[in-house]
Amino acid sequence: MSGAGVMRAVTRVAWALAFAAVFWRAAPSALADDGADHAVEAQAHFERGLALADKKAWEDALSEFTRSRELRPTRAAIANAASCLEELLRYDEALDAYETLLAVPGVTEKERAAAEAQIAKLSRYVGAVAVESEPHGAIVSIDGRPRGTTPLGKSLRITVGTRVVRVEKEGYAPFESRLVVASGETRAVGATLSPLAQLGRLRVREARGGSFEVRIDAAVVGRTPWEGAVSAGTHAVSLHGDGDLGAPAQTIVVSMGTASEVSLTAAPLSGELRVEPSPTTAHVVVDGREVSRGTWSGELPSGDHIVEVREDWYEPQRVPVRVSSREPRALRVTLEPVRRVYGDALFGVTALSSYATPEVASCTHACAGLFLGLRGGYAVTPKLGVEIFYVGEMLLKRQNADATANVGVGFGGFSARYQWLERTPITARLWAGAGLVAAGGAVTSYLTPVVGPEVRIGYRLGRGVMVDAGPALFVFALRAVDDAASNFKVDAGLGTTVVLSVGLHVEP
Repeated sequence: MSGAGVMRAVTRVAWALAFAAVFWRAAPSALADDGADHAVEAQAHFERGLALADKKAWEDALSEFTRSRELRPTRAAIANAASCLEELLRYDEALDAYETLLAVPGVTEKERAAAEAQIAKLSRYVGAVAVESEPHGAIVSIDGRPRGTTPLGKSLRITVGTRVVRVEKEGYAPFESRLVVASGETRAVGATLSPLAQLGRLRVREARGGSFEVRIDAAVVGRTPWEGAVSAGTHAVSLHGDGDLGAPAQTIVVSMGTASEVSLTAAPLSGELRVEPSPTTAHVVVDGREVSRGTWSGELPSGDHIVEVREDWYEPQRVPVRVSSREPRALRVTLEPVRRVYGDALFGVTALSSYATPEVASCTHACAGLFLGLRGGYAVTPKLGVEIFYVGEMLLKRQNADATANVGVGFGGFSARYQWLERTPITARLWAGAGLVAAGGAVTSYLTPVVGPEVRIGYRLGRGVMVDAGPALFVFALRAVDDAASNFKVDAGLGTTVVLSVGLHVEP
């Protein structure tokens, strides 16, 4: 399993077993251990964070817990912010948060043990980078997040993997290095900045006067309205705010010795989603529209979307996903193969029986009986199946007020079915076989061919299990029967039985 996969499993266990019990719903007590200032606003942000975390909107929940922590640094706000950082795979920040938690006055032994357990696990997925610059006073950013100004005095924690370190100072050309950091490793970066011979000035503002983070060439330089010296040439300027608000990168040319200005209008940004299906030939459908066969990457509006992945001979999957502009989202969907062999157990009642002979009077009592059956099948294609079956039925036929006689039919044979839809399958079937008919008071038995159509509608309870119901019409031949003992008489002709049944469909 990859490091990210192991860490994801660790996070789920920790979330369920430790912080759900220790911190997760700790708002009232945690908020009561500080002064009264900002209490109402801090608690409101905390409760919004809980609601967003319940929906697994980790980025938005983190924003709420962070704001609650800024207003009142309670143990619950710090712990829940740390858990959100884990879910977002920002392990270095999560580790810092857990260590901060241990320094908060009033931490209980139970809380301390839970936090220390998380710190021990997270430490295996964190490295460090030591950055020095010449000259000093340069801003150090890692993956676009400012981490301090040189000289730093200590190495910076970073999550293992590939990281981009950027060092910049006004009046100097920026320095950038891409590092691969392993667990427990400290990488050294020495940045010698070159003075810029050609400088211009750039002013950046949001069109409606809002305060947004300004990024120039993907590096954070400040908040709007912002002004500063930049190298002459072409730059990409973007804005980023709370949630998914911001402005996409816009290219601007800065000339030497002149001031340039750019005004950007903030709006909800698009997010990037990548879907990797297995098998790789599967169809990918996003919000009801097929977008690819196999791996797909594209931009979607920020918010909730539905991804469906389906392929012949595989069980389809329908996955809700939340897309954010703050970071790309990757979704891996593995489909399970369809089981071709299946079986059905049927139970029902005969709702109507009629016999094509004028000698049999109409029923003066309900013409009804039980219907029981078993069926086994094999799917030739995802929609077409061939089957063998055995069913039996018992019909009660009242000839007159003084005598009754039974008509029973048991038959077996083959059937073919064709099926539509996935979640609520509709099945059409044709039966054909041979039946044994028993009729009369002194029973007369004989063989007869039996045919009949059937239509059923089902509902899938889970993988390989479905319930369904529907009517079937069976047609069979009647032989002439004259039973004086029971006053039962039938001429040769056709018998028809309409059956209503429910069934349990299982794919073992």
